[in-house]
This record gives sequence, structure tokens and C-alpha cells, in this order.
Amino acid sequence: MIRISGAKIHNLKNISLELPKGVLICITGPSGSGKSSLAFDTICQEGRRRYLAVLDLGKTGRITGESPFLEAAQGLPPSIGLEQKVPQTSPRSTVGTLTGLLDYFRVLFAELGSIECKTCQNLITSFTLSEILEKIKTSLPLKSKFYVLAPLWQINTEGLRFLQSEGFQRFLIDDQVIDLTEESPPQKFSSCAVLVDRLIMKEGAESRLEEALRLAFSLTQGVVWIKPLQENLKELRFTRGNFCPFCGTPLPELRPEIFSFNHPLGACPHCQGLGETEKGLCPACKGKRLKPESLKVFLGPFNFADLAQNPIKEALKKLSSLKFEGLKARIFESLLTEIKVRSRAMLDLNLGHLNLFRPCHKLSLGELQRLRLSAFFGESLSGCLYVFDEPGVGLSPAEKEHLLFLLESLIAQGNTVIVVEHDPLFITASQVVVEMGPGAGRHGGEILFVGSSEELISRKETPTGAFLSGQKHLSRRPRRPKGILKIGRFKVPKQALLCLAGPSGAGKSSLLKELAQHGETQLIAPAEPRGRESIVISYIEGFKILRELLASTKEARAMGLKPAHFSFFTKEGRCPVCKGLGRYEVKIPHIPSLWAVCEECLGTKFRRDVLAVKYRGLNIHELLKLTVEEALSLLARVPRLSEKLALLTEVGLGYLPLGQEISSLSGGERQRLRLSRLLLKGEKARVLLFDVPSIGLHFEDVNKLLALFDRLIEQGYTLIVADNHPAFVLLADELWEIQQGKVIFSGTPEAWLKQKGQFARLFEKYLSLVKAD
Repeated sequence: MIRISGAKIHNLKNISLELPKGVLICITGPSGSGKSSLAFDTICQEGRRRYLAVLDLGKTGRITGESPFLEAAQGLPPSIGLEQKVPQTSPRSTVGTLTGLLDYFRVLFAELGSIECKTCQNLITSFTLSEILEKIKTSLPLKSKFYVLAPLWQINTEGLRFLQSEGFQRFLIDDQVIDLTEESPPQKFSSCAVLVDRLIMKEGAESRLEEALRLAFSLTQGVVWIKPLQENLKELRFTRGNFCPFCGTPLPELRPEIFSFNHPLGACPHCQGLGETEKGLCPACKGKRLKPESLKVFLGPFNFADLAQNPIKEALKKLSSLKFEGLKARIFESLLTEIKVRSRAMLDLNLGHLNLFRPCHKLSLGELQRLRLSAFFGESLSGCLYVFDEPGVGLSPAEKEHLLFLLESLIAQGNTVIVVEHDPLFITASQVVVEMGPGAGRHGGEILFVGSSEELISRKETPTGAFLSGQKHLSRRPRRPKGILKIGRFKVPKQALLCLAGPSGAGKSSLLKELAQHGETQLIAPAEPRGRESIVISYIEGFKILRELLASTKEARAMGLKPAHFSFFTKEGRCPVCKGLGRYEVKIPHIPSLWAVCEECLGTKFRRDVLAVKYRGLNIHELLKLTVEEALSLLARVPRLSEKLALLTEVGLGYLPLGQEISSLSGGERQRLRLSRLLLKGEKARVLLFDVPSIGLHFEDVNKLLALFDRLIEQGYTLIVADNHPAFVLLADELWEIQQGKVIFSGTPEAWLKQKGQFARLFEKYLSLVKAD
């Protein structure tokens, strides 16, 4: 059993619980209720900390650094977590770099690739000595006679005399054998090779052949010719990788780095490995990201870009069609096995349509989350605790069921799996369900229920039980569009909610991005921390108003303090020691860095003289600790600020502290924060696009989001969402089903369901959850 006692990080209210190992556990509840605080900041973090600390026991002799937010924990396995907060990705981050698959492809090409000679255009494969011996034995029949030749390029008569002085007497010059002890070499010749030995293919000749090959290599830096004396046998030419065996041109060393667009040895010099420039597709590499020399290396008939720019399922087929012999075959099979293992989860998660060069920033939120998830299924670990935050985001019902099968496979390997989820499919499939609540922020942090999903359905008093039992519903009143808008090649319903639904990879996000190219549209992304907009109050442009209130007090005027002094973003107001962070990093070898409270400002982030100024009994630090609801009560007489706070309360964010960092918010919270600012400031574009807006939202939060969307529609906006959440699919004003990049249905959800299409039938199980008002 996993036992947690006295957990009190963030809003957790000193909670304790026991969870069985070796099962699927679902933690659910409203946004901000403490799900992630329990799953990640308590269970996962403590399991990870203890495991890493044990690795250092040989030095310290004891586990140090007990969490101050947890009284006790027992039975915690080593923990691996994947949070729903998706990191920012650069253009250099691709499907292949994120999954690590490109590393294996680079090793494949470095070990087994053949180079196209830039002079003679022959395709050159390097061989080891043992491979050359094997090739000769399998190519020449028994009793056949042959020469072992060391080809010489750029040699003259004087050079031949020097070789003669070194003991080499016989040469093959212009296809004629010449013994320099008997005749002089011609003054001019076009080809020349040292006749190292003349052998007969027979048993026992291998050691002499090996000695001859080694001698030839020493003369040519790795090139040898095998010339049969029978006319019907083909001449064999081998290199160990330094020079072309046909023309002697130096060959580049095959290293994994020359196939990396993030390394100077491999990146296209024109676009620095990005595949595109400000003007579009790179004219030099045509989007292939690599230098021309790197693209002259082949694995069978394919160069690196041929495989990396193909969908992974097609790339695997091409790789599997290749054949190698001997040592190369063993290397190939070993690497191919690893590639297949790491690709299997991508295919299982319906990501086989992605290629390894696809930039991560061009993926949908659902694709990116599942891509990160796929890495966990490529490892054969046991005895671990996996913690996933909304692993089913963006998936269709069928894909969610397949994901559940993959999660069960982790459990079958001897692991425990915890998912933070709201979807009924995950809740009902879990052996144990933990519901947090009852509300968000200070109104949450309690365990409302621990038990089976069947028991939860009967608990109508809990937020989740109320929806699963049918007491509450996802609800919205569909509205009639006010005409048609022409956007590019599409006609969309005006002042209405349009939902794009379809399987992963069907083209929903691509369609959104196509629509976003037009001036009347705007893709609305969740709120992101940017400089001075990194906290809640500054993001809604209320921090300036708050600072002006403090600066207008008698104390502030007497001390000469201006609004700038009440910001930890400025040198006038922030603590000079921690620079406004309120803490400092303590780095300890072998374990994650710890953060200690700044001893100068005691975590307040501000200068001491600034903290002496108070507004209605509270200084700036204390004001920023207030929740939106508390601040609204205190600042009701400040209309410029109270209207902003009232809107946050209305959209269900009243529990957030004014000074909470946006980077610490869930995806759902950041989405609603962004929409709140949109309502406050407005948006020039009248068509708003959303990619998976349901991410991170409980049923109650989805209803709040639907109400918020209706407010935007009433203000004249047209909303287009790409989401497979049943609330949007079944309650939209119009639905488009997307398959393979095409709109195969457009109409009302009711008409869509009546058609009984394969994809539509998957949503019938959700009909009991929704209700059109």
C-alpha cells in the first residue's frame, strides 16, 4: 500500500489516504481542487525525491531533505510523472528529438550508411577486415585464382622506384603485370596498383589472404582490389571508409553528428538546420534541414531525409525492407529492434502519421501531449509509479480506450498508474477513484471520496458523482447562426459555436491553422507568462491600478514612493538580495535542486520599506496573497479593478491568489484567464479559434467555459473549436467531422448522430452526460 499522511502543500488541508499498488488509480475533481497538488507535488515528487536520495546513501548514509509539506509517506515506489503543462518548444524541437528516435537513425546511418562519391558518383560502403574476408570467400569459387591489389592514385615513376626499394617488385600498370626487377615501368600510365599477392581460393588460404589485405591497407590507407584471373568473375573493390575504392577521392568520416540539424557538421548552412527561412522553405535544402554532403549518404536506396520526412509508420516499413549481411546485419537488427520498440507506442497512440522532422510547435496540443506520453511506453520498467495528467486529452473515444489498454500494460509489468482525469471512460476503468473538492483553491484541498467508480456514481453529493449519476449535465442552449462567413475556402456559421471533431491526425489543428492565416481570425492560446504579465493580477492589467492605490497613501507620499516601488519586477521595489524571486536555489549533487526562502525579504519579494506601506491594513505582499474573491470584497469601491476581479470570479477563477504565477496554473485555468482578458479588452478579429479548449477542465468547469463562450457569441464573435470533448461535439451549433484533412460532414450534432457514422457512434455513450437547454 501507498500511505500518505498530513499532506498540506498548496491548498491541501492536511489530508491522508491509502492507495493500493499495482492498479489504475484515477484522481478527479474540479479545477484547482488539489488534484495535481496531491498527484504530482506530493505523491510523485516524494517518490522521486526518495529514490534519488537513496542513490546518494553511500555518501550521506541517510535520506535527507524531508518535505515540510508532508508528515509521513510509506510504500512509495520510484516515481515518473508527466504533467499536463506542455513546455515551450523551439523550432529545433521535433518529433524525432522529443522521442529520441532521431538518435537511433543517426547511429544507423553512421554505422551502415553508404556514401555517394562526389567525384565518380559510385555508392561506397565501408567494410571491416572480417567482412571483406567473408565477401571474398562468398564471391569467388574454390580453386579460382586472383590478385590482391593495392591501388595507387597520384604516383609516378619515381614513386614506383621508392616502392621497389621497399621490397615491392610486381605492379599492375594499365592492366598489365610488370616486374620491376625485369623491366622498367612506362614513363606514362593511367592506372597503377601494387600486386601484393597472387592467391588461389582454397582451404587454409585465409591467413595468407588476411596478411595480404592488411599489407594492402597499409599502402592505401584502407583500400584493396581483388582481381580474379578468370574473365567471367567480377573484380571486387573494398574500402575501410577513408577513400573511394574506384577513384581514390577522400571520403568524409561517417559520424552521427553529420546527420544532426542541431550540429554544425550536419545543419544546412543556409537555414542553420531549420528547413525554412523567413521567406518560407529553405531554397538550399528544400526543407530537408541537412547539408548536401549529409544527404549523399544512403541506407539502401534511402537518404536520411527520405526516412525522417516520411510518416513514422512508412519509415518503419522502408527500414524493415532493408537487408544486410554478417556484422552489419546484427547491428541493423539491434538498432531496428530499439526503433520499433520506441515507435510502437507512437503507433498505438495514433501518431503514426507524424514524421521525425515535424516541429513540435506545429503539433496540436493533443498530439504533443501524446508524443511525450509515448516515451513512457518505450521502456520496460517494473516496480515504478507512473503519474499522468490528462493522458486522454484530444483523443477520440476509441483512442482513449486503446490508451487505457496501454496503461493496463504498464500495470501488467508490475507498475502502479495514477491518472488525473475527468473523462468517464478513465473513471469507470479505474480500480480506485479519488475525488478532490468540493471547490477550488481555498474551497478545495479535501478528499471527498475514495473507492470504486460504481460507488462514486451513487454519491450524488460530490461534484463528479452528480454528473455521472445524471443529477447534473453538461448543458448549453444551441443557437441559430446569424448568417454565413466566408473565410478562405470555408463557409462557417456566423456568431455561433462551430466544433471540429475527428480522430487524432485527421487534420483538425491543421484546418485551424489554415483558418488562422486570414486577417479576420485569431488563434486563442492559453495565457502564457511573459515578463511583467507573469502573475494573475498583472495579466488582466490590474497590477498597475493596485500599485497606484498604494502609492496614493499618505505613508507612500511621505516616503517618496512611486507606483514602481510596489512591483517586484522593478529594481525600485524588489528585494535586492533575491531580485524579486523571494527564494534562491540550493544545488545538491545527485538530487533535484531545492529552493530556500530568501532571508532578507522572508519570501515577500519586496524591500522592507515598501512593505511598511499599507492599503486598508494590508501591504503589497499581503494584497497579492489575497484570492480574487477576497480582493473583490476589499476593493469593491475601486471600479477599475473590481470589474476585472468580478469577471475572474464569474468564470470560476475566484480562488486564484492575485500574485499567483501563471506558469503554475493548469491548462484549463490559463485558458479561462486568457478568455477573461479577451472579454475585458476585446479582440479585433471577430472569429476566434481554439485548439482543445477543454484541456484540464472538470464537468463543472466545462459548463462555465460554455457560458463564457456564449457571452463571446453575444458580443458578436464567431467561435471555432477543435476538440473531441462531448460537450463541444454534442452541444455545438454546428459540427464538422474531419477525416484525412477533409470535412466529410457539416451540420447539427443531432443530424450527425442520426447518420450513425462510425465516428459518431463512439459518442453515443456520452449522451447521458449532456443536455441541450
